[in-house]
Amino acid sequence: MLLYINACVRTESRTRVIADALVSKYSEPVTEVVLEKIDFPKVDDAFIRRRDDLKAGGDFCPEEYGFGYVKALARNFYGIQDVRLVKATGLDIVGADADRIVEDTVAGL
Repeated sequence: MLLYINACVRTESRTRVIADALVSKYSEPVTEVVLEKIDFPKVDDAFIRRRDDLKAGGDFCPEEYGFGYVKALARNFYGIQDVRLVKATGLDIVGADADRIVEDTVAGL
């Protein structure tokens, strides 16, 4: 099963192009969570207190943030061992061919 956390809000999202290409390659079931459709609760003192009552704590503190952090959470807390990084870099550099970068990323999936 593939869990796709869709945080793409722009209609012309380059990230969505890459994600759609990746998702289309899977023959397994895909669960998509669309973040823009979720009504997140207001974070106030009461919310933080409820959260603090639920946390278990621990000494797990990864040295990396970004993908390393997400990978560590997926593997260690959720049991998802197959965690992969797909990235397209340099899209917003002046003179970069962003469409070509996206195409190359999709081709490498």
